[in-house]
Amino acid sequence: MVQNNTFANFDQYGLWINNGNDNEQGIWTDPVNSRVLVTNNILYHNNQSFDPQLSGLLVEDHLMLKVLTNYSDFYDNGVADHPDPAENDSFHLGPGNLYVDPLFADYPQDYHLSDASPLKGNGFNGTDMGAYGGPYGDWTKTWSDYFEDPR
Repeated sequence: MVQNNTFANFDQYGLWINNGNDNEQGIWTDPVNSRVLVTNNILYHNNQSFDPQLSGLLVEDHLMLKVLTNYSDFYDNGVADHPDPAENDSFHLGPGNLYVDPLFADYPQDYHLSDASPLKGNGFNGTDMGAYGGPYGDWTKTWSDYFEDPR
């Protein structure tokens, strides 16, 4: 699962999911029958090279990879925000995806959502989208605030 991230200002792909065996980059999955859920993410202002082969999200399938994207925002990612589900049977769009300006608090210095952001409360289960949303979105807390100390 890729949950509650903000991918912004990458020269090429904001998020690259790959299950190949060659020397490629991105998030690697098991080579066979992998399932990846991408939820509550923001992909913003990636692929500013405007290469027609690039997009905000790349799903590269070498053998039965399935990616479901829901409750995520795609905005200003060059030529394409994500793969076309009609042309890439590894990529599926679920509910709740948006294609709007996230209205960050002070872009590019602060990626918190402003009070006027359409992504506030529109993520999965009514949470905010992006790095500061979801169950672990309060970055003032530490690891031990969420999980019991294993020692």
